[in-house]
Amino acid sequence: MSPQALQIPSACTLLCGDDAISMENARTTKIAQLTAAYPGLAILRFDPAVQKLGQFLDQMMTVSLFAEPRAFVLRHAESLDAKESAALATALDYPLSDAWLFIESTDIPGAAAKPAKTTKTAKPKAIAWPNLFKLRMQEQPARYSITEFIKPRDYEMAPWVVDRARQFLSRQISPADAAHLVDTVGPEPVSLFSELQKIDLILPAGDPITKKIIDAVCEAAREITPFELAESLGKKDSERTMVILDGLFRQNFYAPTCIAALFRHFFALLRIRSYADSHKAEMKAYLEAVGNFSKKHISDEIGLAIGVAAGILTETQRNRVYPAIIKSGIVSATRNFSASSLISILEMLYEFDIQTKRGQLDPNRSSMELLCYKILRSKEIEATYFKEQ
Repeated sequence: MSPQALQIPSACTLLCGDDAISMENARTTKIAQLTAAYPGLAILRFDPAVQKLGQFLDQMMTVSLFAEPRAFVLRHAESLDAKESAALATALDYPLSDAWLFIESTDIPGAAAKPAKTTKTAKPKAIAWPNLFKLRMQEQPARYSITEFIKPRDYEMAPWVVDRARQFLSRQISPADAAHLVDTVGPEPVSLFSELQKIDLILPAGDPITKKIIDAVCEAAREITPFELAESLGKKDSERTMVILDGLFRQNFYAPTCIAALFRHFFALLRIRSYADSHKAEMKAYLEAVGNFSKKHISDEIGLAIGVAAGILTETQRNRVYPAIIKSGIVSATRNFSASSLISILEMLYEFDIQTKRGQLDPNRSSMELLCYKILRSKEIEATYFKEQ
């Protein structure tokens, strides 16, 4: 097949954004397209520890002696100083007869360049590469191209996992299991894709990725935090609580940090219950709006008020309402406890903390299990304004 019949990237390609995994996979795909068209393709990467940028650009602009097709890769263009950025911008206009240039930058498309003050650890940046490439594309659309990779928001990571598993690993994963992977590993794309690759090595070809294999591969590899223990206790999930305790005691368990996390969580639950008692109409409207996209503005507005009342958010943190209030399920967890139960739990935590610090109680696995048991057996209530419709 002739090169003309294959999909060939533009001479100058910019890959930009903060989704490093998608960016790397896109670069690999584009270079694979070139390699398919030109089997003898040489791939040359800029390494600032080995050569200066000027040497790299000179090499790119010099015609190969044997007309050898070459792909030049320059990563982290956002770290170039003003002089280096100007040199690269000038080199972009040089005709490349046998070469292709791939530039990667973590610049967010649409953001203006802000020259920074020169320090010992930072260089001044003078060019926003997405903006420059968009201008060049207007003049020479065949020569320049830009592909943007913006990291999804936390609540959009499950669809991202489904897409990456299918596209790069040829595996299926349900949205529910993808959401479980995000909850287990966290929302960072690099960590998520790393765990997907581990799972891919273990599973037989063609098998889907399920919750069972996610728990088997990912649960033991990551660090468990005291905040997860607080969340599981708030939801009265006894099975999950025991799993988290196992994880905490596999690590360097430190009682004061753990008790502080529990106290903060249950104090927030108490403040939410106090808010609910004095804002029954708002709480009912919030519960009806959660999960209803057409009422998202209602859940966001009331969720922010709940977060502020609980001491979890400030009035300017509207963008944190979904992960901190809605997704966490902290409002629903409040229905598991009466105000008196929450006060009793806070008193138990206070006594446990004092006794351990005075040396009167050993914060070992047994004493922590007993504390968790007392919290899980707290009296449950279901107020009328918390009833599910």
